[in-house]
Amino acid sequence: MDLLYCGYDTFWENFRSGTIEYQHHILLDDLYLEFPFERIGEIVDYHCVVSTGKPAYQSTTYSSDGILYDAGLAVNGNNNKNFNYGSCSRTVVSGNQNPYWYVDLSDLHRITNIRIYTAYGFEVSNFGMDVYVVNSTDSPLDASNQYESIDSLSTNNYHSWYQDVIGRFVFLFQRRSNEIVVCEVYVYGTPLSPVLTCLDRDVVGPSPSIVTWDLPTVTDDRDSDLKVTCNPPSGSSFTADSTTVTCAATDSTDITAFCTFNIQFIALDDENPTVVCPSARYAYLEFTTVTWDDPSVSDNVDTDLSATCTPPSGSSFNNDSTIVNCTATDTAGNTGTCGFTVYYFIDIFSPTVICPIDIKKNTTTSQTSVTWNDPSVSDHNDPGLSATCTPPSGSSFNIGSTYVTCNATDTAGNTGICGFKVTVNDNRDVDDKIRFTVSNQTTVTWDDPSDLSVTCDPPSGSSFNIGSTDVTCSTMDMAGNTGSCNFIIFVIDIYHPIVACPANINKDTDAANTTVTWDDPSVIDNVDTGLSATCTPPSGSSFDVGLTDVTCFATDTAGNTGSCIFNVSVNDAGDPTVNCPDDIEGYTVLDQLTVTWNETLPVSDNADTDLSATCTPPSGSSFNAGSTDVTCTAMDTDSNTGSCQFTVFVIDIDVPVVTCPSNKEEDTKKDQVTMTWNDPSVTDNIDTGLSATCTPPSGSSFNAGSTVVTCTAMDTTGNTGSCGFNVTINGKVNFDLLGSNY
Repeated sequence: MDLLYCGYDTFWENFRSGTIEYQHHILLDDLYLEFPFERIGEIVDYHCVVSTGKPAYQSTTYSSDGILYDAGLAVNGNNNKNFNYGSCSRTVVSGNQNPYWYVDLSDLHRITNIRIYTAYGFEVSNFGMDVYVVNSTDSPLDASNQYESIDSLSTNNYHSWYQDVIGRFVFLFQRRSNEIVVCEVYVYGTPLSPVLTCLDRDVVGPSPSIVTWDLPTVTDDRDSDLKVTCNPPSGSSFTADSTTVTCAATDSTDITAFCTFNIQFIALDDENPTVVCPSARYAYLEFTTVTWDDPSVSDNVDTDLSATCTPPSGSSFNNDSTIVNCTATDTAGNTGTCGFTVYYFIDIFSPTVICPIDIKKNTTTSQTSVTWNDPSVSDHNDPGLSATCTPPSGSSFNIGSTYVTCNATDTAGNTGICGFKVTVNDNRDVDDKIRFTVSNQTTVTWDDPSDLSVTCDPPSGSSFNIGSTDVTCSTMDMAGNTGSCNFIIFVIDIYHPIVACPANINKDTDAANTTVTWDDPSVIDNVDTGLSATCTPPSGSSFDVGLTDVTCFATDTAGNTGSCIFNVSVNDAGDPTVNCPDDIEGYTVLDQLTVTWNETLPVSDNADTDLSATCTPPSGSSFNAGSTDVTCTAMDTDSNTGSCQFTVFVIDIDVPVVTCPSNKEEDTKKDQVTMTWNDPSVTDNIDTGLSATCTPPSGSSFNAGSTVVTCTAMDTTGNTGSCGFNVTINGKVNFDLLGSNY
């Protein structure tokens, strides 16, 4: 990055293109601008050197030949790196104190870059130097304030770091036993300024008007309760033209922040919205829900206004007439209203339904489609009612007469009815007759095919089996002339087979599914024999736990299909599997031990997931010394229970405490003396009633001299405690050897 500085009337700096002279006349006396360049001649951003000329301090000043290399030489604007030119500061080691150097920027700044120039030949001296940025000198070396460190050589005898921090003091601290030699310390940044926030002021009223406002908010990193002034001030008279107000606040360092806002007049709106309500509504039953379209709302200024009705559309109305009031309010607070009435009365009059006249239609097939105009409907209260006909217009009608019923119902529940007849005449030639039957035969009749006496074989009125039968008819006139014709009787089976399913099936399983079989359903038909049913799913399928419907159907040769349904219930009879942890061993010097384990035990089940187990006693319980069985149980949604067991062993490792009697001593003239003592006392963390065994035991004979008696006690876990005491026997003296004086 190429650097360009300001602060001196003439300043030299080495650019990529060589040494150039840059003329700059400063606007701020103590601010020195750095211009980073992406390429020569293109300014991208800038900030200021704020350290030059500021007070600087050091722990110990180096002097030579009467020349002081004081702290200020590192902030004098001269970054000449030749130490002999006298432009570098040198801080030496004094006693056990680590050297330090710092500059006071005089106030809080937002620091973005620190650059330190090292004298030629002194690069290693600055190894181990840490850079700190702090707000005060009380505790400058806190780790949270560390900016950077110098632990390596630089390429151009300077180190540069970019961080965005806030502070007043820049400290250089040598953590090693080295000097601090710096020729220039450039601290780049800007002084912190107040932050002023303005908001536009809208005025609703005539012009001119006196306009007041709350002063803009101001925040500052160093000062509180800063004074804000505006021009023009609050309380001034303003005209309808938009006016810009400028406000300013100055902190204790004479840094001023500005903000502006506009005074904008808005025309006074005193016209109410126009609200148009729907027409009256009627309720015919007590507590009937009544709805209506939203009222329309128009306004001289606002658009998209809506009205609110009380009570609202969709409310339930009782047997009294109710006035509904609807209101709409515009943004200026003007309100428009309208109202309408919901009337309640009992409607006992049915709608009048007028059907079309009877309809006759010929057909050459077994049936034909018949249509008609909708019946007309009138009602004393409800307009626009329509009738529903059964069968509806457009249906297919069989040969013969069918009665059509049409009805219409009003909002009060009153129904009007009318009816008419549809007659379909068989216009087919006599040689084709089709009849439908639900048995294996049916009776068929027909009109004679001639005005003469006709004889048919088989005759009209005979029973015809399912299938086709030829009929021959003949006649003779008075002259003896004969004539004949033939036609066919088609009898069609329309009766569906009867399918009888097996009874519902229940089956238990300990798996996720099971195979279920059943006997084939029985099938009975009016014509066909030997029919069989097909089931879905089929017998022998795998059924999941739960309830499954099985549908079985059979189709006869006429294409008629019968069906039945039964269900297969697969019941979950499998117990969950609970996986317990391994046996647990614990040690204690007390009578109990708290033992825990992973409470989320693995539980698997043939049907359910996410089952959990409950242990008794639970994890985290206190267990007495010894062994305790823990049982963990899980239950699935079908109340099947599975369990596992493990053992908690609490092992006592505390030895009994044995307290011996005090040492025993006896003077005697005998060779041996029988000595006795009280039994030692024994206490234990768990067992009671323990006793100690002494060796030798109480009541033994002791020779002259000192004998150690050891007493031991063992608890039920096998822990052994012991104590000891001395038995001393002072033996007899041979007085003959001592002379006659004794």
